[in-house]
Amino acid sequence: MKSHKVIGVLVVSLLLLIGCSKETDSDGKKEAENKQSEETNYEPTETNEGKDTVIEDPVAENVEPSEELLAERRKMIETISMSLYLEKEKIITEYLELHNIKEEDYEHEYAEVKDRFDNVNLIVDVIDEPVYVEESDTKATVHLKLRRRASKLSEGYSFQNNEAVHEYKMVNVDGVWKIDSRRVLDETAVEID
Repeated sequence: MKSHKVIGVLVVSLLLLIGCSKETDSDGKKEAENKQSEETNYEPTETNEGKDTVIEDPVAENVEPSEELLAERRKMIETISMSLYLEKEKIITEYLELHNIKEEDYEHEYAEVKDRFDNVNLIVDVIDEPVYVEESDTKATVHLKLRRRASKLSEGYSFQNNEAVHEYKMVNVDGVWKIDSRRVLDETAVEID
């Protein structure tokens, strides 16, 4: 029961981050309008060829994302949020289920994750709202700035506490958003104490 409360709090906090983009400055203008070059919002439009939905950048046109697109974004954030929670709680099987792993790679991935979970404890905080860099019906790229600090390292392991933007490549598998890959954008990494 305690884990359900923690999951709920984690999901709600990330959803609140999504809503933060509507804050206004003292002149009453949307903060997002003042930072058009920093943020990217997207609106889907259908292609004539029946392929994935093509995403166009509506920032220049000041277009709000559709409700359908916002719902898909929430699903992506729920997957990322749950992944962070399961990593913290060290629940390997469920953690791996959130990732797009080929069947033949599963045992190898399981062993790597188990080793990491057994030897490294990280405290992870989301410190900025997600930025949706690229989106379609089947794929998306989400940037999320995280603060990661090691609270435990086994002998022979090292980790530098940092703040950095993490790039999540997401893939929609049978209507479920999964993490295809995650990487730190090195140019954004800042070491912290």
